[in-house]
Amino acid sequence: DGSTADFFDVVAWERQAEICKQYLDIGRRIAVQGRMHCRIHDDAQKNRRSSVELVACRVELLSAARNGVMQRDAASEASQAEVVQ
Repeated sequence: DGSTADFFDVVAWERQAEICKQYLDIGRRIAVQGRMHCRIHDDAQKNRRSSVELVACRVELLSAARNGVMQRDAASEASQAEVVQ
């Protein structure tokens, strides 16, 4: 269908992290609002590495409808009030 996806490490804290742990798994579509954070660190072989993380302030669970339009799913409806703090 020509669509592509980008994958980022997402950092969530406190209750939002607990809800993400409960409802998210590999391949699950989500919308994340937050700020990008670049982190520089040394790996085990002492090579300098950088990584980009998205620090979440809002997470919304999504699913693809038959027509390809993103819609909230049942888990999102149940947890959305708790996810957004």
